[in-house]
Amino acid sequence: NPPGNEARAAAIGAARRNEAGIPFEVVEFAPGRHNLVARLKGSGPEAPLLLLAHTDVVGAGGQAWSSSPHQVVEKDGFLVGRGVFDDLGMASVSLEVILLLKRSGAPLRRDVILAWTGDEESGGAGIVHLLKTRPDSVKAALALNEGGGLVLAEDGTLKMVEVQTAEKTYQDFEVVARGPTGHSSVPQADNAIYRLSAALARLGKYSFPARLLPVTRAYFAKRAALEPPDLAKAMLQVSASEGESPAEALAVLDANPSLRALLRTTCVATVLAGGTRVNALPAEARANVNCRILPDE
Repeated sequence: NPPGNEARAAAIGAARRNEAGIPFEVVEFAPGRHNLVARLKGSGPEAPLLLLAHTDVVGAGGQAWSSSPHQVVEKDGFLVGRGVFDDLGMASVSLEVILLLKRSGAPLRRDVILAWTGDEESGGAGIVHLLKTRPDSVKAALALNEGGGLVLAEDGTLKMVEVQTAEKTYQDFEVVARGPTGHSSVPQADNAIYRLSAALARLGKYSFPARLLPVTRAYFAKRAALEPPDLAKAMLQVSASEGESPAEALAVLDANPSLRALLRTTCVATVLAGGTRVNALPAEARANVNCRILPDE
């Protein structure tokens, strides 16, 4: 996404639901872009459960893949392909859940709604369209969505089930450097690309200070019981600390990029552009810096 083309995924899901006799609705929110909403009726008085997943993925162009990104293959017991983790795997599992509930005839105290939405990666136009035009189709008492989930151990057994309780704020910043133009045979000291590069180098070396939010403190305290001794010790020391975390323990956690990101706001350069001709000095150079900001900052 772009271009999305979620209609192709919606058609596959619709065919499966049609075979199972589960009522569904295909909702177009843009040309070639469809949401799919199905409902399995329950007999009880309780408000529905919503299984929510998105069917668009971030573009794979310009990236090195060891296999075709848009063709699912099995490698070492795992499914590999663009979007299997975010979020086509959850979409597939949610579909299987509603099909199994239908097939088994399990008594339901509430309706179970399955919604496949589009455009999650570029603004959420799919779910926004449903909320504006058909809010009752996804109105529920509770919803299961991406964010937490099952974490497997190295041997494939279940290690833990994570629950997401908050999310960092997303913010893009554009950094622009400008300089005098001219012919490349006469370099200028104030080169826009060099100025921008120097700024990005400073950003790359900078680390926001570690801060332990209450939910992260509780997370490390509980997760320590599932980790190897060195990592478990570091988690317990950090979770028990008051004020600044112990430097040695923090270094152990920071060695894991995922754990490091839980402890601080992050900003990273993601897109770079500058210059117009190989033999001309650049008038301008631009970079996008993507920041994920701790929820309370």
